[in-house]
Amino acid sequence: MALFGNVVCILAGVYAGIYLDQNYNTRDAIPDPNIITAVLKACRHQNDFPLALRFLETVQLKCGPHKKVVWPWLVQQIKPTLDDLGVPTPEEIGYDKPELYLEDVMDM
Repeated sequence: MALFGNVVCILAGVYAGIYLDQNYNTRDAIPDPNIITAVLKACRHQNDFPLALRFLETVQLKCGPHKKVVWPWLVQQIKPTLDDLGVPTPEEIGYDKPELYLEDVMDM
């Protein structure tokens, strides 16, 4: 949490999108669930649903090769906040597959 320690204080008074666009995408670390919760609440405070969803997608991408282990744990930790704010996970709305996803012919 040392890397993202100031995020909660910044998000309390500053628009979340500005901070995320300028600072978050330059770091490789996966944020703590408390930080994810604070960002989601700030997005909800600003009624910026697309930013909340894009942030969740970015966190999912930052899990990298450990996605199968880390992402379910993160979702388990932030699920009460997601339910409270009404924000779905990327999988719940079908963002885990490309829009024009077709089943591979060789798998049929």
